Amino acid sequence: MRKTNDNGDIIITDNAYITAKDGGKHNGKYVNALKWKDNQVNKAYNSYVYQVELHHDKIAHPERYIENWNQKPLNKQIWSLEKWRKDALRNAQEASIMLGILRERGIIK
Repeated sequence: MRKTNDNGDIIITDNAYITAKDGGKHNGKYVNALKWKDNQVNKAYNSYVYQVELHHDKIAHPERYIENWNQKPLNKQIWSLEKWRKDALRNAQEASIMLGILRERGIIK
């Protein structure tokens, strides 16, 4: 399930963590991350959050990231925006997993 805020930005929820822990999508990431040290999980979490924010900015301001954005064919623009949306969603899901692990370990509430 995808959750967005009022701006349409993808937000991090517990859904991906629960799904991964229950053996669903991203279960391999969950199982592997369980073996990591706390600081590694925290670093991964921060990295995923940064990537979500970066991709939201790319969607909001594509001209900052692609030269001559306004001259690109519409289908290329749509492709880029959709790719960034999927990347933001994937990174939000992986951030959810890391956050869930940190909560499991009592590192954060």
